[in-house]
Amino acid sequence: MKKNNITKLIILYFIVSIFTISFTITLLSLNKKPKETIVIKDNRNNIVEKEDNLVINLRNKYNNPDIIARVYIPNTNIDEPVMQTTNNEYYLSHNNSNEPNIHGSIYMDYRIDLNKSKKILIFGHSSPYDNLDVVPFNELEEYYSSDYYKKHQDIILTLDNEERYYKIFSVYVETTDFKYMNLNFEDTDTWYSHIKNLKNNSIYNTNIDIDEYDDILILQTCSNNKKYTKYKEKYLLIIAKRIK
Repeated sequence: MKKNNITKLIILYFIVSIFTISFTITLLSLNKKPKETIVIKDNRNNIVEKEDNLVINLRNKYNNPDIIARVYIPNTNIDEPVMQTTNNEYYLSHNNSNEPNIHGSIYMDYRIDLNKSKKILIFGHSSPYDNLDVVPFNELEEYYSSDYYKKHQDIILTLDNEERYYKIFSVYVETTDFKYMNLNFEDTDTWYSHIKNLKNNSIYNTNIDIDEYDDILILQTCSNNKKYTKYKEKYLLIIAKRIK
């Protein structure tokens, strides 16, 4: 009888142990925070998952600490890392991995402070002789068409710890007045006058309102449109305001 009791105790001990281990594993599993993702479906039926460490992943992929962001226009081929260094010349002739390359990279103006600047300037080459895989900002040329604009109004800028959403409010080519490059403004009125001028220059009405509190993003590339062939400098500007 005593031997049977000992056997029962041993069996009970194993049952309790197994239950305790199983319960602990379940608790750990529940407390483990899943990796946050944002899923976007585009009109090519692709699903794009953007993880919360995407910019860090890009730095690791290209082994380049100069990668500061990622610029993405849904339903287009523009989905690129954005560089920033101490000048605006280096990435005109270097790729994402810091290697010499005539096609350069997509890069942010060196003067931009992402925590303070009300305007973000991002540059990239375009070329009538190369495809989108080689020169991604070629696709910005499509914005001459208001029909294209209506289907591609949004820009997403992914940073280390946040995503910023922008809505395009102006599209035009600048050939003479490069004040759009200015980053310093005396006061709110001066700033509002500046962005109103950017809106008024648009080649078509986007019907997007702006106000003096808006932060903006400008994508700049050289224009390949035949209409501007005679100009030495001709920059296509895609200008958007932050909405989130």
